[in-house]
Amino acid sequence: MPLFRDIPTPDATASQADCIEWAARRDPIGHRVHLSMAMIALFCIPLASSPATVSSTILFGYTLLRAPTLWRTWRALPSAPVMIATLLVFVWLGMSTSWSSDAQQGIRLLRGSRYLLLIPALVPLLAHRDLLLRALTAGILFQCGAQYVEYLVDGNHGLGGLSEHPGHTCLWYSLALGYLAFSPSPRTHRWGFRVPLFVIIILGAVLTAARSAFAGLIGGLLVAVVVGNPLRRRGASLAVVAGGLLAVAGIASTTHIGDRIVNAWEGMTTPYEGGVFDIEGNRITWWKIGLQEWTDHPVLGTGIGSAGRIIANDPHIQYIVSESPENKHVIRDDFHSTFITMLTESGAVGLLLLCAWMILLACTITGNRNWRLVLITGYVTWIAYCVLNTTLFSGRLVAFPSTLLALSLVPEIAGDIGLRSALGVRETNSSTEPTGSSSTDD
Repeated sequence: MPLFRDIPTPDATASQADCIEWAARRDPIGHRVHLSMAMIALFCIPLASSPATVSSTILFGYTLLRAPTLWRTWRALPSAPVMIATLLVFVWLGMSTSWSSDAQQGIRLLRGSRYLLLIPALVPLLAHRDLLLRALTAGILFQCGAQYVEYLVDGNHGLGGLSEHPGHTCLWYSLALGYLAFSPSPRTHRWGFRVPLFVIIILGAVLTAARSAFAGLIGGLLVAVVVGNPLRRRGASLAVVAGGLLAVAGIASTTHIGDRIVNAWEGMTTPYEGGVFDIEGNRITWWKIGLQEWTDHPVLGTGIGSAGRIIANDPHIQYIVSESPENKHVIRDDFHSTFITMLTESGAVGLLLLCAWMILLACTITGNRNWRLVLITGYVTWIAYCVLNTTLFSGRLVAFPSTLLALSLVPEIAGDIGLRSALGVRETNSSTEPTGSSSTDD
């Protein structure tokens, strides 16, 4: 079997969907290897930093090797408004290191932006969204297994499984739950199969005790139900979903996440009064510092990487650290909110670019009629998580909106091309025969 098939090359007017199918048929073996690597990467990225780094690096490297075949599938990306906005956000952050008080730290923080390469790596595989999301869901079920084992052994809450950060874990759970609840693929329409997996994962989300991600997850499911049902059926659908979520909320109220939610407002509004600094309820301390610093640099901000020095030099923070050696963790390299971190370090310009990116991503997601409900669940969770956490610097957090963006592109590919097209065959009324073999100028 030849590595490359001699098939007609798409011209400059060919659609992105046609170019994706051509690349799969042109290099069938490479396509299947690429798909396998992408599935492994999406299995590993939600787990922890090390497997995410190894699997994604291999995927990016292989995508680069296939560039001579794949470049046509990327022709539409530079002109897509959401891609322009994405690049502008991170280019502006990179430029802001030039006026940062700690440019080296800013450059280190930007390392997570390498996960933007997931977009060109996944675009050639968009005909296999179902397989990609199945691989991601399998990785999340593996993460749930790690959570349950840890819970049974230690009885702890606030568990991230293999991940050090429970919030990251809960964020990725939203995509799997959206897939199980709203997948348009006929392969996943067996409720007897989906419901147990949905329950396993949502209970894993409860175990993370991640308030913002969990609240966003619940909101995302409800928004998807509203968007995905005709007006005459929304009431009944919402009643069913709300009943299920109330049951989950009842379970959550007996766990650590219930305590954190109930006490969240009191903790955030109670000023520090000495002793050990409680990160659970004092995010507002960092927010005040960030907003106060922004007033001195309203347009351009202080530059990415400067947050650590700003926080460390704040008199109130120095007082908190002097109160107890255990309070050193109050000095951090961001303001514990994507919006406030962006506003302080990159100014009003950066915040406007960030909001434009988020709005355009929402428009792109809602424009994909087949997969929008799955992606809406993840998108709403991500927005909620951004309010109380900084998501621009950790690689696995940059990977999340990159995955949403990639999976939302090319909506005209309605179904799976499948491995038959990857092998370069097509079905006729009576038989299966090879595709055309005319000469190509490739």
